[in-house]
Amino acid sequence: VVSRFEKKTMALEQRLEEIRVQASKQKLLEENVRKAEEETAKAKKELDEESAKVTLQREAVSAAEARIEALERSCEEHREAKVSADLALKATKKVNNERVQELLRKIQKMEQQQHQQQQQ
Repeated sequence: VVSRFEKKTMALEQRLEEIRVQASKQKLLEENVRKAEEETAKAKKELDEESAKVTLQREAVSAAEARIEALERSCEEHREAKVSADLALKATKKVNNERVQELLRKIQKMEQQQHQQQQQ
């Protein structure tokens, strides 16, 4: 009877040790899962921050591209205005030169008339 009791006790002790080992393994697994979850949460937070930075950079690039396009349009408008102004200036110079020539001819004619009158 004692040996049967001892056998049962040994078997129960062995089972208890197995349960302790399993509990220890389970505790390690739970700790590993917790650490993995923390690392995953940290990585997700970092990813979200980087994603937000990328979004801001994309918005900044879009704004810069829009500004460049506006400046290019403005430059083109200024070029066109300069061409128009240059053409108007040329036309004005031509008209002024013609007017000056006309006035010079009138002056010359008046001087000739005055000279002729003085000779008479």
